[in-house]
Amino acid sequence: MPETFKFNITSGERKGETYPLLNFPFRIGRAADNDLVLEDKKVSRYHAEIYLINGEYSIKDLGSQNGTWINGVKTTSTSAGINAGDAVAIGGNTLVFDSEKSDIFEESDIADYKTTIKPAKEILKNTIEEKADSSSLDILQKRTMMLSAVCRISRDILKESELDSILNLTADTILGNIRAERVYILMKDEGMDSIRTALARDNNKLSGKEDKLMLSRTVINRVMDEEISLLVADAKTDSRFKESESIFLYGIRSAICVPLLGAGSVIGAIYADILNSDRQFTQEELYLLTAIGNISAIGMEQTNLRDRMTRESEARQSLMRYHSPQVVNEIIKGKGDCKVAEMMITVLFTDIKDFTRLSEDIGPMQAAKLLNEYFDIITDAVFRYKGSIDKFIGDAAMAIFGAPFHDADFTEMAVKAAIDIQKEIKKLNKFEVRIGINTGSAVIGNIGSSKRVDYTAIGDTVNIASRLEKMAAEGSIYIGETTYEQIKGIFKTRSIGMQKVKGKTMEVGIYEVIYE
Repeated sequence: MPETFKFNITSGERKGETYPLLNFPFRIGRAADNDLVLEDKKVSRYHAEIYLINGEYSIKDLGSQNGTWINGVKTTSTSAGINAGDAVAIGGNTLVFDSEKSDIFEESDIADYKTTIKPAKEILKNTIEEKADSSSLDILQKRTMMLSAVCRISRDILKESELDSILNLTADTILGNIRAERVYILMKDEGMDSIRTALARDNNKLSGKEDKLMLSRTVINRVMDEEISLLVADAKTDSRFKESESIFLYGIRSAICVPLLGAGSVIGAIYADILNSDRQFTQEELYLLTAIGNISAIGMEQTNLRDRMTRESEARQSLMRYHSPQVVNEIIKGKGDCKVAEMMITVLFTDIKDFTRLSEDIGPMQAAKLLNEYFDIITDAVFRYKGSIDKFIGDAAMAIFGAPFHDADFTEMAVKAAIDIQKEIKKLNKFEVRIGINTGSAVIGNIGSSKRVDYTAIGDTVNIASRLEKMAAEGSIYIGETTYEQIKGIFKTRSIGMQKVKGKTMEVGIYEVIYE
């Protein structure tokens, strides 16, 4: 985990204040939705941003009118690295970049402070197994209240299927059972070294954008990474929270921070505090908030799992229009995609010989039934050999091999599929088909408009495959020269010779696959 930093403001309108760098990019400016708001007129609405990339901090001026200065040197629009002790000047404000301290987690003299740090799993285990002393009415009442709250949120979360509903239910439960003034639910950004505020409540009202969380990133990271629950009973009497070494900003009297500890991992944290009241959080409230965090995290994990399953199901249904089940599984696993790219592929075209005359003889209903039988044979053969159906056009079909996954034997698979198609059509004994196969470079992927896209291939390779199919005799399989070079020695073939192909100035070599 990278070292965590903060800004100590040493001059300007907010002199003496400290701002931990919690979210990234951390934006500074005059507008109310910045992470650090400076109302100085020399400060632009969106003046500068702080980034954390690969453990390194940098600052970027956002085209401000008066510029951003580091140690007296004006920065450019590109990012500039910043290190501990650097003074950043924005308008009439000086912000000293300083590392956070994590003294609150030191083991020494812990008994001298009203601070509790316990493993969250230990608290959860004790909450389940602890037996209250029935002779103590106060203990029994507190435990009954805790179990009742845990039971209610467990029951209610099972009814929810939306993340926002779970977040609001969690905040409602906290504010209804723990007399906090502010509650923040923080979530990890998946795959990023940052956390975000998913929900903020202030006295049961949604907090405004200007109501920033004033909790150290150091504390939150430690709570999440080490799966610990933290109670600061009275920050004002704890010497570790004074002046520049404070990890809470001034005004916070008591605070709790617990991990959102789900069944699989920690997905965030819950922070609650009391500001200028004489009341302090208790151990019982720490235990209750830890239990609420655990139940909420499990509910969020289940919701995210349902969402992923729904997205995967929808993606699978869409992909299965074109791809074999094996290919779909690989795409879903993230081992391939349908982005537009130029690839070496093998294209197969097939159609029914004299279908127009045949359909006139048997009528439209029988023709449709015949096509369904025919397309089932093609689809089964293509999918059997890891190919993808590009499209059906009338009585013609186009299939692709070698994309989105580029197996070494994709051309061999295309020829095997063609042979199976011909054999099955002969068994059907209702019509004959011709097949053309060509191998070469083509542009392939999801191509279309903003409202409709199809997975398809375009290019000269596709056009030649179509021409070969038109040239083939009924019941035969014609292949191009590149295809022949890749499958010779595997299948029996005979040369048709060099032939003129429509749309090509040069003659191309054509071969027939002998499969009987």
